[in-house]
Amino acid sequence: RSERLVVADVSERCIEACQKRFAGDPNISYLVTDGYTLPTIETGSVDFAFSFDSLVHCEDDVITSYLRELKRVLQPGGAGFIHHSNIGAYTGAYRLISSLPKSRANSVILSLNRSPT
Repeated sequence: RSERLVVADVSERCIEACQKRFAGDPNISYLVTDGYTLPTIETGSVDFAFSFDSLVHCEDDVITSYLRELKRVLQPGGAGFIHHSNIGAYTGAYRLISSLPKSRANSVILSLNRSPT
């Protein structure tokens, strides 16, 4: 339902799955990122950015870098929806999910209780 959709991910496997699922849709382009930047997306060319529950797997430096990049690529008046789960706030949940392979990033757990910089 958009004129143009850019699907970006650090995982080539995830991008390939999206390409297969949405094959034939001419409005979608795909970008395998370096994990920090969105190099082929032009400054001020995006009117809406969306991320749901993927950044929980990234450390602070990656999140900071992506937020800088989103600021760069969003056009004036553009908007972003960045979801970051707080499941770690629930008793025992962080211990459970942190024991799973490829779970939450260590630098973004609730118990660090840092203020934003």
